[in-house]
Amino acid sequence: MKKNTIEVRVLAGRLALENARKNAQIKAALAQFGYNDARILEGEDKLNAAEEWQQTQKDLYTDKSELSRQLAEDEQELLAIYTNHLTIARFAFRNDEVWQKTLELNGPRATVRAGKLDQIRTFYRRLTTPAINTLKKFGVVTEEITQAQAMADTLVDVLGNRQNKQAEAQQATQYRNQALEAWETWFDRFSRVAEVALMDQPQLLEALGIEVRS
Repeated sequence: MKKNTIEVRVLAGRLALENARKNAQIKAALAQFGYNDARILEGEDKLNAAEEWQQTQKDLYTDKSELSRQLAEDEQELLAIYTNHLTIARFAFRNDEVWQKTLELNGPRATVRAGKLDQIRTFYRRLTTPAINTLKKFGVVTEEITQAQAMADTLVDVLGNRQNKQAEAQQATQYRNQALEAWETWFDRFSRVAEVALMDQPQLLEALGIEVRS
């Protein structure tokens, strides 16, 4: 479903209900077939539900996009810092197998974002004071390590939040589609009744957004 199509359909439904409620001729004709204020309100509730889920879905995808932007920007900055520290650490601990293993200095780097961030965070979390003091001898600044540690933790959280937003948005899409289907089922029945109630007044059918059949 295209979002703009849904929004147009919701707007058309909103106008139809408003005319059904405010136009005295339409209101009287529909009431004779059981579509009184309570029945119209029933339809409005269904339309409101569809519109609310549509907005919820859009908001969730907007949040996800913002988190994706933050990930893309901050990940590059963190990766640059980490790559520099990793290179220095490999040289500083080139003869120390314990630190090589502890900091996971050898072997391939993860390529998938979740694995990459976890690998970076592990590196910084395992940098104890003695290791940091060694790295400082090779020009590493303590503040950079602190910054990278904070960035790694934050980005792991951001990644988790983005995945949650994605799941919530997909769920909202499902609920939106269900609510829209319920509304359109109601409106289809309403339209069939209106065609009978207003068969001699095609201009009133048009006011409800119902195409007059020739």
